[in-house]
Amino acid sequence: LRDTRSYLKDFGPRPIRPPAVKPQVTPLPVTESIPLVLDVRPPDITKKEQVTTETKSNVIASILNPVYRRTSLVKLQGPFTDRQLESIARGMVYLEKLGLVSVIVVENDEIIRGEAGERAAITEETMRIVTALEKQGAKARPVLGAVVRLGPKPGDEDMGPSKPIPEAHTFPSDLVHLRSALKAGEIPVVSPLALDSFCRSVRVDANDVVAALARGMTEASAQGRQAETSAPLETPTVSDEDVDLTPLRLMIINKEGGVPSYARSGLPHLLVNLASEYDYIRDTFDSRWKSTHPSALSNLKLAQSCL
Repeated sequence: LRDTRSYLKDFGPRPIRPPAVKPQVTPLPVTESIPLVLDVRPPDITKKEQVTTETKSNVIASILNPVYRRTSLVKLQGPFTDRQLESIARGMVYLEKLGLVSVIVVENDEIIRGEAGERAAITEETMRIVTALEKQGAKARPVLGAVVRLGPKPGDEDMGPSKPIPEAHTFPSDLVHLRSALKAGEIPVVSPLALDSFCRSVRVDANDVVAALARGMTEASAQGRQAETSAPLETPTVSDEDVDLTPLRLMIINKEGGVPSYARSGLPHLLVNLASEYDYIRDTFDSRWKSTHPSALSNLKLAQSCL
């Protein structure tokens, strides 16, 4: 029951702002007479017809009202076999039907950064994921250009020593391709690319892309809500078909599994409270686990950064 309430709170229909109707008063000439019409129907019949009309309108509105879609950030850390990719794509499509649209960031540990042909290999991996999604009946859009920028965002230098400076950032204007894909009902599949200071598109760590998108999408969504609240009623605002860009979930899908637990003799943690357990998990991480879980700590740090 609690999960159902949470689901309806996040994915249920949003309250629709009633359109502003300006009353138009037409003055009548003094000489014109107004006929008087009396309603001679019994009051119970009138009330019954009114309830029936309201019930019909509510049913029609529930059918025509689109699903309230939210977004999730997914880091797809390959390599995966075709069978594994098919299973992952089936899960992404199923979540989309429930209202959770995934923004997928591609990563492949076998493609070494800096080697010749890595750009073509990343593009091929991105298109492979798009094909897997389309085979499951979804519409997917490859985003082969950079949507984030290298370096800290202007003003991040004043964050203080307690918070690490982000490796990448993005502006709302950089998210045009993502917003367009989500509005069209497509799953965006993003290559791990970023623009450097010379406006060159270079491959970066997918963790930096995911962290920058988590922050940038949240800020863009907050700006949209602020503009919608401050806009007058006569001004058209964000339509119901738009997707809330604030990431509701973060999913990291890899072949390693969860972060090993010291208390569970190397078995993965079942639940992690990042606010209070992050330092403990990092300090008790056994060096022997680095061979089997080489990206466990970096993924844990990514989860904390996104949170």
